[in-house]
Amino acid sequence: MRVYIAGPITDNEHYNNKFIRREKFLKDFGYEVCNPLRIAQRLEVELNRKPNYEECMEANLAELSKCDAINYLPGWELSNGAQREKERADSIGLQIVSVYELGGTRWK
Repeated sequence: MRVYIAGPITDNEHYNNKFIRREKFLKDFGYEVCNPLRIAQRLEVELNRKPNYEECMEANLAELSKCDAINYLPGWELSNGAQREKERADSIGLQIVSVYELGGTRWK
């Protein structure tokens, strides 16, 4: 199962660590993980420059559409980008993977 991680990036201190830790956590449970940070890195190489917000969102939403499920980081609801990702996930009927159901109480 391929899981997309959604959460706040803009104006979120230490967002890198949060996305990387969640990616590792989900992989430890056997999921294939789609991490927006990795998408942005790939896009930067393809464009040979730092992508802007809309370019990142377009690429993120395209990758999200290839996933089976979505996982939300704390504070996702305060992020415009994560809200757009939730709308897309809802529109295509993605399952929600909860870290609490996986035993992720350390994420409180």
